[in-house]
Order: sequence, then structure tokens, then C-alpha cells
Amino acid sequence: MPDDQTRTTSPWLQLPVDLVSRATFSEWHEKVAETRVGHYDRQRPYVARAAFLAVMTAGLGLLDVPWWSWIMLMPAVAQVALEIYLYPFIHEGQDDPRWRLFRRMRDMANHNQRTMMLNVTGLLGVVACPLNVVAVASTPPGGHFGWVKVVTFAIAILYVNSGLASAFLDPSNYTETSRMPPIMHRIRPVAPVLSLIVVVCVVAISITFDRWAADMAPLAYATATLTLLLGSTLRNHDRVVAAAAMVARKAVIESRKELGRVVHDDLNPAKTAAETIRQIDGVPYKDYVELAALEAYLTHFSTRMGIYAEPKLRINDLVEKVVSPYGLTPGDVTYDIVWPTDLKRETHATAIRMTTALVLNAVQAMQKTEYLGARRALVIEGFTTGEDQDLRFHLAVRDHLPPIAADKWCRDGTTLAALRDWLDETFGGDLRQEVLGDCSKRIVASWLDRRPVRGYQGNTWRKAPS
Repeated sequence: MPDDQTRTTSPWLQLPVDLVSRATFSEWHEKVAETRVGHYDRQRPYVARAAFLAVMTAGLGLLDVPWWSWIMLMPAVAQVALEIYLYPFIHEGQDDPRWRLFRRMRDMANHNQRTMMLNVTGLLGVVACPLNVVAVASTPPGGHFGWVKVVTFAIAILYVNSGLASAFLDPSNYTETSRMPPIMHRIRPVAPVLSLIVVVCVVAISITFDRWAADMAPLAYATATLTLLLGSTLRNHDRVVAAAAMVARKAVIESRKELGRVVHDDLNPAKTAAETIRQIDGVPYKDYVELAALEAYLTHFSTRMGIYAEPKLRINDLVEKVVSPYGLTPGDVTYDIVWPTDLKRETHATAIRMTTALVLNAVQAMQKTEYLGARRALVIEGFTTGEDQDLRFHLAVRDHLPPIAADKWCRDGTTLAALRDWLDETFGGDLRQEVLGDCSKRIVASWLDRRPVRGYQGNTWRKAPS
């Protein structure tokens, strides 16, 4: 649901801007156009053109036109007949037409439906629209039936407007993947004016050859201005679609807010239960970390209400939730995460769990009596090494506590040992401690970009050294 880039702050400036604005390229506009064509327009444009053609035929019959005027109507007859005949095969998915020629027409229309307007009925319309105008304008003045010629001429222009509206409101006008010539997008805003110029030229030429009664000539020029109704049709459609995007956006935001309220009210007891279970002695370490991350996930889900809100739980939001019960504020935590922005879902989930585990390990250690005087600050770092199949992700939590002694590092039964085993068994990862030169240390969790391939005995497959 894109913002409308053609809107201006001045209502007076908006008037000329609307006259030159091109169709908006967006999935919203394209999908609305597809829905309109498939569910609302349906046979309407074809039946409308059939009605226009019937009125033109009756009018030309009253005017006693020459035989070649009827020849000029043949493309319109073919267009309308094919549009109505092919409709169920193109839009309703009925079985194949009996004749191969019609099957090819159907296939061409389906192939170009979303990318360009090329199809047989459209090509017939390109020929039929101007020929209809010429056929009526070139008929004899009509004598006492001069008013019939004016009415028939007006109907011929409405046929032109209908054909051009079908072309310029087609879904292919609203997608950047359109294979239409770029000139089609450029002339769309001025198509009504170009159409007016062509029709006025036809009227002027026909008047020169005495095809209009003297008192009907001004009406002929006035009738030509009906071509400008095409502009209203195009712009009204685009304005309604753009306005609908604003309404739809508000509806989505409101629904997300309501969902957030429901999640907050209904899942708050679940968050409390997760916290209670996490404090029970004997809970497996992996489950302990999962429960801690679950609390942050539920909080994030209940507050992610805006339409443009971040869909994934950010590391910053997670850490803020984890450290808050231990007395640390967002200002006590610094972040230096240089991972790609398009992390795979599995990689992001692993990062969330590793961050939860390492941050909990650090803040819980800060609560020990002997470390109460240490600086209460953390640095969260994320980076990668290697590439392709050797790509590894690293998540480091740096604190100002003394290093863990070598004989106590990942000792059996400790949380760090459980985390190291979890990393190795599930992600082909590792856990290490790095002592830094500024009286700080960092614990780094590393894991592969993809889960390791295990052999029959559960051993991790490694490439042979070159």
C-alpha cells in the first residue's frame, strides 16, 4: 500500500499535477486493477461496446450511408464478437475453444495479461476506434436526420473512450515488469488530448468535404470534446485506488493494534508461566534459554503493531528485555553488529538464542557478591568470517568481569558447557573466551551458516585439507 507521490500540499497545484501524473507502479495498484478486471468489469466493457456498435449501426442505417462505411465497421464487429466469445475462456477458465485459432488468441491474452496489452481483440480495437469515427464523420450530412449523425458521432467517440480506457486501466499499466513500450506510459496522461486532436482533425477534414450540414458543424466540434471524458475516467480510477490504499493502511494498523491487545491480554499469563518454569531447578539448559527468549518474543509480538514495524525481533529489543530485571538500562549496553540485513530465518533464530544465553550468563554473574563493584556494562558484537559454505556467524558478549579460569571454563554441569554442547551438536558451532587488554573479556559463540552434515555415526563431515 504505497504512499501517493503525486499528492501536493496545495489544492490549486494539485489540479495541474493530476493532469500530467503517470500511472503509479506498485503491487497495490496492480492487484486492485486485476481484481477490478476479473471481479467487477467482467463483461461490462464488451457489452458496452456492443451497445455502442448497435446504436452506430442503427444511426448509419438511417443516414443511408455508402457501402464502404459498413466496411469500416467490420473491425468493431469482429472486436466485440471476439471479446464476448473469448471471455469465458480467458477469465473463467472454461475448457479450450473448439477451433485452434481461438485457442491461440486465448493463449496470447493469458500470456500477456500482466505484462503488456498485446492481444488480438486489442489490435482490432486499435483499428476499430479510429475507423468508427471516420465512418460516421464521412457519411452524408443527413438532411433532416442531421441530428442523428451528431448522436451517432457521439456514440463513436464513446466507443473510442471505452477502448482506450480498457487499454490504459489494464493491470500492465501499474507494474514495473511491464513489457509495454515506454512510450505507452508516457502518453497515458495526455491520451485524452491526443484523442481530441485526432477527432477534431477528422471533423475538420469531413467539413471541408461537405460531410456536415452548416448548422451541425459547431455541434460536431463540440461533440469531439467528449474524448476528454477519458481523462476523467483514468484519473478518477487512479484517485480512488490511491485513496483506498490510505483506508486499507489504516484498517491494517487498527487490526494489528487489536491483535496486539489480544496477544498482550491473553498471552501475559503465558509469559508469567514461562518465567516461573524457567526458575525451577533442573530445567534443561536448552529449555531454559528457549523460555527466556520466549518472553522477549511475546513482548515483541504484542508491541509490533505498526504497518511498517520491524517483522523480526531485533537483538537490541531482546537484550533490553533480558537485562531489565537485573538492573541494567538500555544505556548500559552498546551494540556493534555488522551482520547482513537479510539474515535467513534459521540464522536469526540461532542468533536470538545465543544472545539470550550469553547475556543471561553475563548479567547473572554480575549479581554475585564478589562482582558487585565491577562496571555494569555490556557490549554486544556480531560479525561473520569466511564465505559460501565456510560462512560462520559470531555473536560476542563483552563484559568487565574477570576472565573465567581455564579449569572452570565449560566445566561439566555448567551453563557454558551446556551452551557449548548445544552449539556443537545442533549448529556445528563453538564457544570460546577472549581476554582483552582493557580489563574486560568477551565470550564468543560461533556457528555455521547452515547446519552441518552428519555422518552415519553422528560425526560432523569436514572437507579434507587441501
